[in-house]
Amino acid sequence: KIITYELSFDAHHKNYKNIYRLLTQYNHPQFGVGISEAQVHPLGEALRNDLAGVDAVMTYYAREGQVTVVDSKGNPERFQEYSGITYAEANIFKVFDFNFLAGDPDKALATKGSVVITSGLARKYFKLASSEIGLAVGKTIAINDAATLQVTAVIDDIPKTTDLPFTLIANYKDQPASNPYFNDGAD
Repeated sequence: KIITYELSFDAHHKNYKNIYRLLTQYNHPQFGVGISEAQVHPLGEALRNDLAGVDAVMTYYAREGQVTVVDSKGNPERFQEYSGITYAEANIFKVFDFNFLAGDPDKALATKGSVVITSGLARKYFKLASSEIGLAVGKTIAINDAATLQVTAVIDDIPKTTDLPFTLIANYKDQPASNPYFNDGAD
C-alpha cells in the first residue's frame, strides 16, 4: 500500500510521466551538499528557447502569506495561508491538468493581477456554497497588502496526493507581493 500511495503522487495529471522538475545541487561551505528546487528566474525562458523537444515550460514560486478579502460591508478579513500561494506562468495549465469550475484556462493567468483559486478557498474567502463557486470570478483579494488581484477562475481542490499543493495561483509577474528579490524575473 505504501508504494502504491507514493507512486500515485501527481498521477492525476494525464501527462505525469512526461513532467519533470529541475533541481539544483549545491555545495554549502558549512553544511555540505544540498539539493533545492530553486532555480534562477531566466532558466524557464532559456529552456523554452534552447532545448529541443520541450512542449511547455512552467516556472513558479511558492510561498506562504496573508490574504485579505474585503466583505460586502467593506470590512477586511485576513487569512494566514501557510502554504499553497503560488506565482506561475500561464503555461501551468499546459503542463498540469486542473479541473476548471469557472473561468477560462487559456485566459486565467494571461495578465498581471489575475489569480486562480481552488473551490475550497472560494468557499472560505467569499463564504460561497459549493453551487455558487462561479461567483468568486471577478472578486478581488490582496496578498501581503502588496498586490491586489482579481479572481479569473476557480479550480477543483487539488488532490492530497500531490507534491505541488497549489491553492492560489497568481500571475508570475505579481511575485513581488511575496518575493522582494524577484526583480521582474531578471535576477
